[in-house]
Amino acid sequence: MKDSVTIAQDSLNRLLATAKKYSEINKSVDWADFWIIVAIVLVSGILGGLVNYYYNLKKTPDENEVHTIGRSLIIGVGAAIIVPIFLEVTQSKVLQGVINNELNQVVLLVSFCVLAAISSTRFISSVSDSVISRLTKEVKDTKEEAKIAKEEAKEAKQKADVTITAIEQRGGTKTLPGTTKRLLSATKSLSSIDTNDPIKGQFGGKPKDENENFELLLADFTESSVKGWYNLTFKVRALNPSKKPLEGNVTFYLHPTFRPDVEKVKVVNGVALMSKIAWGAFTIGAELEDGTQLEYDLAENTDLPQDFRKR
Repeated sequence: MKDSVTIAQDSLNRLLATAKKYSEINKSVDWADFWIIVAIVLVSGILGGLVNYYYNLKKTPDENEVHTIGRSLIIGVGAAIIVPIFLEVTQSKVLQGVINNELNQVVLLVSFCVLAAISSTRFISSVSDSVISRLTKEVKDTKEEAKIAKEEAKEAKQKADVTITAIEQRGGTKTLPGTTKRLLSATKSLSSIDTNDPIKGQFGGKPKDENENFELLLADFTESSVKGWYNLTFKVRALNPSKKPLEGNVTFYLHPTFRPDVEKVKVVNGVALMSKIAWGAFTIGAELEDGTQLEYDLAENTDLPQDFRKR
C-alpha cells in the first residue's frame, strides 16, 4: 500500500511501552479494589469491636463509662476506618500490596484493623495525636520556611542595593578620568601618579596642612550588610576654628573607580562630611576653597582590618 509506514520492531515496542506507562498513570479509580478494602476494614472493625466488648466484660467496669456491644462495634469500626491514615503516617505499603493482590499484605491489613478495633479508644487517640502533631509540624515548618525566604529576600535586596551603589561609585575602569587628570596635572606630572592609587602623593601626602589649621580624617568605619564591604565616613575639620574656621565647600578626590570620583561637599557647622562604601583601601584627597590640600591613606591606618588595607 502506498500510504503504509514501516515501523521497526524495537521502535514499536518502545511506543507500546510508553503508551502502557501513560495509560497506567491516567487510569481511573479501580472501584473493585476500593470496595475490597472497605469490606476488609468494616468486617475487621466489627470483629475487633466484638473482641473488645467480650474482653472487657471480665474487667470491673468504670462507673463513668457505659460499656455496651453497640458502643464497642461503633468505636471498633471507627478505629478500623482510620487504619489507612495510620498506614500513611507510618509510610506503610500495605494498601498498595492489597491492590496488587499480595496475600500477606491482605492478612496484615486485616490484622491491623482488628487490632485497632480491639484497642479502639487508645488507637484513635494515638493516631489523632500523631496526625495533629504532624500537621502542626508541617505548618510550623512552612511558616519557618516562609520566614527564612522573607529574610533571604530582604538580605538579597539589601545586597542588591549596596552592590548597585558600589557599582555606581566604582566604575571598574583603570584609566584616570579626565576631570581628575586635569586637576592633578596643574601641580604634578602624571608620570608621578601611582596607577593603582592615583591620588596618593598628589595632595601633600599628609592629613594635616603644614600650618596645622585643618585635618582630613576617617570619622567612621563599619561593616556594611554585604560581607567584605565597609561603610566609610570622611571628615574635614578646622583644628583651631576660632583662629582659622572651615567655611564654604570642600572638594573630595577619590580613587578613579568611584563614580563620581570628584565630589564637592558643603561645610556644615564647621565640618565637611562625606560617606562612601568600599571593599579595599585607597587614598583620598581634599581641597579647600583657599587652596589648602589634605590627603589620607586608608592603607596606613593600622586600626583597620588587614584584609581591607591590603586590597
